[in-house]
Amino acid sequence: GHTLVHYLYTGTYQPLEVKSGDAASMAHMKFKQALLTFALATVYELPDLEGLAKEQIRTHGGFMALDEILDTARKCTWFPKMAWSWFHEYLQARAKEQFKIDYKYFTSKVYIDSVGDGKLHRFMTCHLLETFTEKLT
Repeated sequence: GHTLVHYLYTGTYQPLEVKSGDAASMAHMKFKQALLTFALATVYELPDLEGLAKEQIRTHGGFMALDEILDTARKCTWFPKMAWSWFHEYLQARAKEQFKIDYKYFTSKVYIDSVGDGKLHRFMTCHLLETFTEKLT
């Protein structure tokens, strides 16, 4: 809410200050803030704020493993209700990067736990099937 109100008054992106002892958890918390801001901006049709949130997602997501990103998305209650968006494309791009590095990663427990068994799981499974098909042909 703070980031939305701040944006409406100033036109700039300013999340609440995050206090953390290590860089990894700092990136995770800032990523989560940006993801929630992106969802709000999408719902309220605020394209400039949406763009600012995308930039933050890319920045802080770059310091996170794919399973951390997926776990964060899975825990956000709005994800199953969200229509196709830039964030879905972001997840696909990150999955393709991971596939190039190590396709066996997608059979690991850490990956399987990160997607859960709901809509995120179905979305990622469909995308991975497309990715495997592209590699086979």
